[in-house]
Amino acid sequence: MNHSLTKSNHKGLDMTDIHYMTHMGDDDLVADAARVSFDKQAENYGPARNAGLISFLAKENHLHPFSHPQATFRCSTSIFISRQLAKHQVGGTWNEVSRRYVKSSPSYWKPDFFRSAAPDVKQGSNPEAHRRSEEFLEEYHDICIDAIATYNKMVALGICAEQARGILPQGVITEWVWTGSLLFWSRVYNLRIKPDAQREVQEFAELLGEQMASLFPISWQELTRNG
Repeated sequence: MNHSLTKSNHKGLDMTDIHYMTHMGDDDLVADAARVSFDKQAENYGPARNAGLISFLAKENHLHPFSHPQATFRCSTSIFISRQLAKHQVGGTWNEVSRRYVKSSPSYWKPDFFRSAAPDVKQGSNPEAHRRSEEFLEEYHDICIDAIATYNKMVALGICAEQARGILPQGVITEWVWTGSLLFWSRVYNLRIKPDAQREVQEFAELLGEQMASLFPISWQELTRNG
């Protein structure tokens, strides 16, 4: 194909990332929410007692107080990974870039190598590279370049973006704004950091954990202790 998009001017990108936007509340809000039952406030207690209460709440599965703090992130990853994450609905709000409206040339995800399938499970993979990984990485790269170039050509010639996007592969990078409660984020993390989760999803969870640990250090440690 004679495309203007070539390997020399379009590089595949592994763009899984999470950017902090805003948050509401802190660890003391969790303690305040729990103590309201007794008409008490966290400010009347020292940091050690508040931390002890948060630990107790998490261990005893008294989780409602963790629903009050909130955090919002702008996230990016491949379409096929984002669709796994989008299954988390309860407690979160998601607004995504729309390829009906956005006509710019997309980036695409490119792994370091393709893993071998795990022989003993229906889904999943082994950590090592498949023996033909390099060959198929090259082919994957070519396919993505051709698809994106064709998409750009279709849009430039006036074909509507809402149909032209159908040619784009699942490896294309998408972005979205995601808001959730502290409890919501802990559930996403605990499920997606597990050893049986896809490695690329685990990487997303690791980035999420770094962000949340900096915002709610005490609560996050307790909620993800067994994650």
